Amino acid sequence: MQDEGPCVPFALPQIRSGGVLEVGCRYKEAQEAGAAPRARHASAMLNAQERAHIAQVWDLIAGHEAPFGAELLLRLFTVYPSTKIYFKHLGACPDEVHLLSHGQRMLEAVGVAVQHMDNLRAALSPLADLHAHVLRVDPANFPLLIQCFQVVLASHLQDEFTVEMQAAWDKFLTGVAIVLTEKYR
Repeated sequence: MQDEGPCVPFALPQIRSGGVLEVGCRYKEAQEAGAAPRARHASAMLNAQERAHIAQVWDLIAGHEAPFGAELLLRLFTVYPSTKIYFKHLGACPDEVHLLSHGQRMLEAVGVAVQHMDNLRAALSPLADLHAHVLRVDPANFPLLIQCFQVVLASHLQDEFTVEMQAAWDKFLTGVAIVLTEKYR
């Protein structure tokens, strides 16, 4: 049975609308180079300006975690339908309530990472255990999620999401992905 395209059961609230920014992912580059990337403390991983960019963007997202997260999931399922396998509990065509609920949980985890940039490993350890040992998520999916999240940010924040902010978020989210995959080793 062929996929009939994206299942869009509702209209997500628009915080801001706009274009799309093409993004890269250092995590994928590190994997392709055969490196086993290690997450460092954000104080070593990110400079002061990058930390400020991350905090500034998070301040714009805060309070809108559910719609941003729902749009992230919807974009992930549309662009990478194979990722739906890890979200069977949402059903073949997830409804607004399920997307908003799970999207909020995902973005709340990002918020925890933002609050604990100095010790991502400790802050995300329970989430890393969950994804590695219980959910058994293929680590190759984290770069896909990073890409979709950055597209959502760019489409809503438009000119406010500068190239420097995108680079800081790419570096930060790559660090988060590395921490989440450390338990697989």
